[in-house]
Amino acid sequence: MLSVLKSALWLLQYPAFPAEFDGPFEVGAIQTRIPGSTACQIHYPTMERERERDGSKFHPYFRPKAVKGLSDYSKMSNKLLDFLSNRNHPCRINAEPLANDTFPIVLFSHGLGGCMEMYSQLCAQIASQGFWVVALEHEDGSGAFAENDQGDEVPYKRPDDSPYSREKVLNFRRPFLKK
Repeated sequence: MLSVLKSALWLLQYPAFPAEFDGPFEVGAIQTRIPGSTACQIHYPTMERERERDGSKFHPYFRPKAVKGLSDYSKMSNKLLDFLSNRNHPCRINAEPLANDTFPIVLFSHGLGGCMEMYSQLCAQIASQGFWVVALEHEDGSGAFAENDQGDEVPYKRPDDSPYSREKVLNFRRPFLKK
C-alpha cells in the first residue's frame, strides 16, 4: 500500500509547484543562521530567472533530516514523506537579491510541529509581491525538526498532559525567545 501511495505522489509530482509565482518578481531563497540566533530560510525578490546560481541543479525542497523529524512528529513512515526531499526547491537558490532597500520584511513562524521549509510556497508567494520573508526555525523543541548553532538536532518535545496555561507555554519557550 505504501509503495502504491509513494508511486502516486511521484506520478502526480506532488507537491506541485506553480511554473511562476503570482507577483511581479522572481523569488530567491537561502537557508542561513542569524548570527547569535536561530536558523532561517529567507525568501526575497530577485530578477534572476535561472534556478541555480551555485552550479548545482538540485536543491531539496525539505532537508532529509527535516523529513525524518516530520516523520517522527507525525508518527508517519519516513518512506511516505521522503518525496519532500526528492523534489527540487521552487525558488532560485542563492540568487542575487534585488538592490532595493524599500522592500518590507515579514517574520514568519511555522508554528507547532513545523520547520523552516514547511510553508515555502506561501513565503515565496509573499516574496514575489516584493517582500523579504524570514521563516524562522524554532529551536526550542516545538518544531518537528531543528538544529542548534552547534549543528546538534533539537528533537520535538511532546507537551506533558497538564492543562494548558499561558505560563506553561512561556516557561517552555522562554530560553528560545531570549535568543
